[in-house]
Amino acid sequence: MKVQTTRFGEIDVREEDRVLVVDGLLGFGGLTRYVLHRPEGLDIFCWLQSEEVPQLAFVLCPPRVVMPEYHIDISREELDGIELAEKDEVEILVVLAHPHDPSRMTANLLGPLVLNRSRGLAKQVVLTGLVYSAKHKVFPHLKPRENESSENNLRASQECA
Repeated sequence: MKVQTTRFGEIDVREEDRVLVVDGLLGFGGLTRYVLHRPEGLDIFCWLQSEEVPQLAFVLCPPRVVMPEYHIDISREELDGIELAEKDEVEILVVLAHPHDPSRMTANLLGPLVLNRSRGLAKQVVLTGLVYSAKHKVFPHLKPRENESSENNLRASQECA
């Protein structure tokens, strides 16, 4: 199958890379059909590309890339709909906001995406009562570019979401 994207043009998609996001993503509830696109050379990062809207794609990475001690407990009820069984391959990813200035890149550690890779199903879980942030700095030691205005960063962040 082929999927049209604004970032990568037309991409070939294997059936095992298609993902149905149960209940959609926060703010994008009506959209549920996505592709997990892993371009060569981006080993830790991947794109959750909408099959329905070519310009809608989210950059994802495993949460331990940005916070090695990241740990969550999720109940079976919270994962209702992704048909998890003991033998299923589960992957947890977080959404990155990536403005033009890399020093401002953040990860949403409060809204991880839990994927049942075996069945091609995923669900975004909203965590409560934890010390994690929805805007965890990915590169906390980088200083923001002095010539970048806040307005440019906000616009870039909105364009990438």
